[in-house]
Amino acid sequence: MSLPQIAVFMEFPSALGGERSFLSVANELRDQFSFTFLAPAHGDLEKLIGVLDFPQIEFSLRDEVGVRRDDADAICELTQLLSEHQFEILHTNSLTLSRFLGRNLMQISMPVVGHIRDMMKLSKGSISDLGRLSRLICVSDATRNYYELMGVNSDRLLTIHNGIDVEQFPRKFAKSLHEELGCAPEAKFAATIGQIGLRKGHSTLIAALPEMARNCPDWHFLMIGECYSGKQESREYLEDLQCSVAQNGFSDRVHWLGYREDIPELLPQIDLLIHPARQEPFGRVLLEAAACGVAIVATDVGGTSEMLVDQDSALLITVDDPEGLAQTCISLMLNSSARKLLGEQARQRVRSHFALNSSAKSHARVWKELLNKIP
Repeated sequence: MSLPQIAVFMEFPSALGGERSFLSVANELRDQFSFTFLAPAHGDLEKLIGVLDFPQIEFSLRDEVGVRRDDADAICELTQLLSEHQFEILHTNSLTLSRFLGRNLMQISMPVVGHIRDMMKLSKGSISDLGRLSRLICVSDATRNYYELMGVNSDRLLTIHNGIDVEQFPRKFAKSLHEELGCAPEAKFAATIGQIGLRKGHSTLIAALPEMARNCPDWHFLMIGECYSGKQESREYLEDLQCSVAQNGFSDRVHWLGYREDIPELLPQIDLLIHPARQEPFGRVLLEAAACGVAIVATDVGGTSEMLVDQDSALLITVDDPEGLAQTCISLMLNSSARKLLGEQARQRVRSHFALNSSAKSHARVWKELLNKIP
């Protein structure tokens, strides 16, 4: 008996938290569904899809030079692909793609599931477009409530938290960070991991850094992630961050590592994860850090407090507060016992509440429910 055919529509060629979260679900359910990924080629996502041995069909809403294609042209190609391969469900992994499919839904003859991993203000037209999809999976209650208050049809919305297989963490590393960065053996590492942009709050961390560096001279700070936006303001934002570090004289202790494929191997070597985001629907890096038993300081925004409990599995702080961030981090940087306890409790928290198999079962229920409604 053949497995139900699900087409998974991916927006970007990068393999960030949202992409990796869905791929882990698909890998968990590959004995129940047949997944084919419709995604841009020539990127880290294509590599990861290949490693997991899923089929991929090259498809993108953008042309070869990155310009957004006309809706009519894109939907024509998409519907031909869907018909040719006889898919039964179309699952889209981003807000932008969900809006695109919603406004073109009349041309798609199958259930469409949207996966909402962002919290953004939308026009009335976009809200209406989202409400046309069969189901809208939100990664946190905060995300679901945000769109429900905005006017998205509540009957379409449901929450499925990202999950993680805690037993796969921590992973062994081939080369130590101390060797790679040329740091003394006694050096400690605090890291922020994620796409560099305004929403991730790097400027708050950079503003807090001088006080942390002065009080904790053995600590180094890792900036892991890329600035993917091509907008001038985004490039200037990154340049301003780097200039601020240089002007304060801490360039030798702040390491800009860019995008890394080996995050699971890096995390066990990190002593503190700092997550100063201004917006965070449900950050996968927090799950992975917790699974590795890393102590976490994070802003109490979006779905973070659904994942981590303040003073138990993380220290949660207010957004855009450099002084508060510095003092909270310093309290942990100077107390190894407190870091160890916080990390252990974070690991227990994600093991008991955010297991990958539980998240996968919730996804499977959505797809099976829709398949049962197909005439």
